[in-house]
Amino acid sequence: MESNIVYSLEPKFQRLKNESLENVRSFLKARYEDRVKKGGMSMTWDKHSADIIDEVAAWLGTPYKTGLLLFGGYGTGKTTVLSCIEDIFRKDYFDPGHVRRYYPFEIIDILKSNQLPAPMAEFVKAPVMLIDEVGMEPLSSTIWGERCSPVRDIIIARYDHSKTTIIATNLDSVEFRSHYGDRVMDRLTQAYTCIYLGTDSYRHDPEGK
Repeated sequence: MESNIVYSLEPKFQRLKNESLENVRSFLKARYEDRVKKGGMSMTWDKHSADIIDEVAAWLGTPYKTGLLLFGGYGTGKTTVLSCIEDIFRKDYFDPGHVRRYYPFEIIDILKSNQLPAPMAEFVKAPVMLIDEVGMEPLSSTIWGERCSPVRDIIIARYDHSKTTIIATNLDSVEFRSHYGDRVMDRLTQAYTCIYLGTDSYRHDPEGK
């Protein structure tokens, strides 16, 4: 990748639209290193980790790909990458309400407890949403006396409204399709960049991330 490329960051970004790919990559790398070290682990850059950062940086500059799917085994760094992406979005969007992060069970609990005046609408209208550990929740839940699949419905609704959505899951592509169905997977294939982080856990490696 050429470091002097200046690329469009719309509609994902406003203030960073004139940043070069190299600057975005450098910011992601710095945040990644910082989060790994704060987690009490040493940081050694290998080709796999560098390639993942490059792919995420490239996605940030791809306006027609509104979503990002991070998938891989347990301990492969998905949550760390997700947090780095959250950092870069929060650098751009100063209103905390513009960037929201949830676990699936949090979404279900919020919907069940009616914590928001129009909860589904609130989940859909957020400019940026990050959802970690997708697929760990039961596919269907009873909400307002009806069986529904809130995480699946939110993913579809945000796709329909071209909202930026970042998903991290331990499921592989076959398991993801099996869990959420062809309708969701077909939309993700069309509108998302999918990045595979592998299956080797860094948690068992003192030199890992």
